[in-house]
Amino acid sequence: MAWGPLRAKILVSLFALLITVGIVFPVLGQRGGLISNDERAYPGYTSLAPISSTTTYLIDMNGEVVHTWDSDATAGNAVYLLENGHLLRTENLVPSAERRFGRGGAGGRVREIAWDGTVVWEFIYSDSEHLSHHDVTVLPNGNTLICSGVNGRLFEVTPEGEIVWEYVNPFVTRTPDGQRNEVFKVRRYALDHAGLVNLGKSPSPPDWILHNSRPSMR
Repeated sequence: MAWGPLRAKILVSLFALLITVGIVFPVLGQRGGLISNDERAYPGYTSLAPISSTTTYLIDMNGEVVHTWDSDATAGNAVYLLENGHLLRTENLVPSAERRFGRGGAGGRVREIAWDGTVVWEFIYSDSEHLSHHDVTVLPNGNTLICSGVNGRLFEVTPEGEIVWEYVNPFVTRTPDGQRNEVFKVRRYALDHAGLVNLGKSPSPPDWILHNSRPSMR
């Protein structure tokens, strides 16, 4: 009677092994660098911040490194090239073994690094109760919108380090692990953003409602 469940476990293990050998190993062994560059690709430069590296890379369409920025901490989950040529980079200050907030994408610091590698601004948000996490956005007024994902906190900080706006996600999701309000992406849209043209307008009713509400002409 024991052979049936055991055989099933063996078959599942073999299937998983075949998938690993056929899919994972070729990817891990794949040559690094440019794989394809189709003419339909959008031309430009791509920023690359390996999660375990202290270096951020800027590559061209041919996969060639054209610039790098170095730091003293590994990358978080966001890196952006700003209009002034500076790099905005989230950074991980907390070693994995010491994290109180056990989620990927941990941070603790946001840094703005000039083209020549000079640190021009940084904001540290890391203590026993808070940790900047995942995403960050520079606003038109020079402030920075930061996400403290694990505890659902979003806040705006000035260049002087003063928090001038703060919000905690009240939309709680119930999971087997308990109630969670995590937020890992944050954006602020200007009042005149083109995508908000319909804000405040009543949506048009579906066509079938309009059709059924018309008086009969009989």
